[in-house]
Amino acid sequence: MPPRSPRPHLFAIALLGWLLGSATARLIAQVGPLPAVETVVFEGRVVDMRGEGVPLANVWIVPRLAPDQVLARSVADGEGYFRVGKVPKREGLQTRASADGFCTAIGMGFDTISINVTLQQAATVTGMLRNKGGAPMADTAVVALVNGRSMRAVPCTARTDAQGRFVLRGVPIAPVQISAWISGEGVASLAHRVTADCVVMVQSGADATTSLAISVDGLPERAMATLRVSLWEQRSGDLARLPPPLDTISMPQGQLLLELLPDRDYRVAPLAAGWQFTPSTVSLEPKRGPHTVAFTASPVDETLRGCRFEVRDAAGLPAAGVALKLRGARVVGEFRGATDADGRATINTTLAAGSKANLASVDERWVTDQVQPEGTGSDLGDLGQHQFLVDPSHVEQVKLSAACSVRGRLLRHDGRPASFAWVELQDRRDNRQPEWLCAALTCTDRDGHFVLPCLHAFDAPVRVHTDSPLGALAGQVLDLSRPGTTIRLSDATLAQPAIVEGTLCDADQRPVAGVRVHLYESGPDIHMHRDETITDRDGRYRFFGVPVGDFSLWLQADPDDHAEAQNSTGKFVVEAGRTHTHDLQMPSK
Repeated sequence: MPPRSPRPHLFAIALLGWLLGSATARLIAQVGPLPAVETVVFEGRVVDMRGEGVPLANVWIVPRLAPDQVLARSVADGEGYFRVGKVPKREGLQTRASADGFCTAIGMGFDTISINVTLQQAATVTGMLRNKGGAPMADTAVVALVNGRSMRAVPCTARTDAQGRFVLRGVPIAPVQISAWISGEGVASLAHRVTADCVVMVQSGADATTSLAISVDGLPERAMATLRVSLWEQRSGDLARLPPPLDTISMPQGQLLLELLPDRDYRVAPLAAGWQFTPSTVSLEPKRGPHTVAFTASPVDETLRGCRFEVRDAAGLPAAGVALKLRGARVVGEFRGATDADGRATINTTLAAGSKANLASVDERWVTDQVQPEGTGSDLGDLGQHQFLVDPSHVEQVKLSAACSVRGRLLRHDGRPASFAWVELQDRRDNRQPEWLCAALTCTDRDGHFVLPCLHAFDAPVRVHTDSPLGALAGQVLDLSRPGTTIRLSDATLAQPAIVEGTLCDADQRPVAGVRVHLYESGPDIHMHRDETITDRDGRYRFFGVPVGDFSLWLQADPDDHAEAQNSTGKFVVEAGRTHTHDLQMPSK
């Protein structure tokens, strides 16, 4: 018998598809088309610690509070550039990236553009977790965090097996803090400089400890099940995650006592769905314990209040179709609306009646034009924000003025586009220090173009300024005194950036990896920390875009974050466009 033809199967599949399509069409006809999901674009570059592009790096976008929920993915090109499109728009999105041989890191961005995601070479740390008596600790969470401000790497986590062994993968070549919570003993912690794949032993020690008693009042019993306390260590000016379960702790009874807590700087904040707390956070200092902290809960008022506006242009005529955004003075998030044909708008907000709020135009044609009290001397950054108090019974009168804008393009010294460089619009005041301050901020795109829109007219001088790793520019003085002024600048070439780089070696001239190098600006009246980096596997370090002036280099050879840095060079002068090489010597122990 000849084989059966596959065509009947194809016909059945086609028929099924037609039926499903017809059913979908009927459903859409009944309920209408689904609303389009608003999307945004993320673009930027993945670089290593020396500022060189990482080819074929994996890039993905996640919500900050749900990092396991991947919204979109992409792969960087041969120079480390990436573009991720059609990302669902929402607040608190993060760009993360990784590559073979490198750690995973979080990018810093502006709006929907991630400037750089900086990766460091990585290693695998294998270890054993023991208690004070030397017994192995099974099924315990272990966390490795970089000590220092130069990296915002995703924490490396693992759990011990039945023999207390753990494997931490993708740990940056850097000084790290490896820690775990051991019940009844406290935090077992080890400061270790990771230079390559290594084996470590983490054991409970005799570090100074303190206690923390937390109480929450005003929370009904039904809400107790959602009550959590977030506890972070304040380290090097940033918040460092503690090992589980100390990172987020349940408080089902509204009371909590933590004993044997390492005596360090902490920040404490309670969390419960639908509730707010007074105070919202509390900071704790070492050698001030035992600590007692009390919070009072109150329900979050999610009642929508309609803020009503009557918006008119400079001639006093109703301004129709103007998109507006409303923000609370001290509240994260914004609320949006638009004016109707009569210039009226109602924006629903959860801000409490009587609270301070700001209204601004999202339409690039207009900017709000509120009369400033005499003698306030507002800077450019203060204008274009209509300030008012939330009052649903009142119709707020809003005046608009034609918006100014500045557009341009930045090029590197060799003619290539200055991609993803920060750009400031600065205004000058003779009676303040420094005279020039940032009033508006944006960044260039892949081709070096930038736009500074929705600017209020301003009588004082303004200029475009950038001081980035790609180069520096202090632009010509611009005149934005007339409303509606649009300035299109000619392509501007950045001054060639200065570079400070070198290699760190030990006494036997072997390169030393994973050491923090600090760049300090030094002068007659200044000794200011400018930047920080970490040496790579070959002991190399590099600082880009160093301004002209006097500088010095300091090493933090001890992996402990609380160790003091040591002066490694005398003062040296940085000149524009030059590469200054300073090979460093690891200090003797």
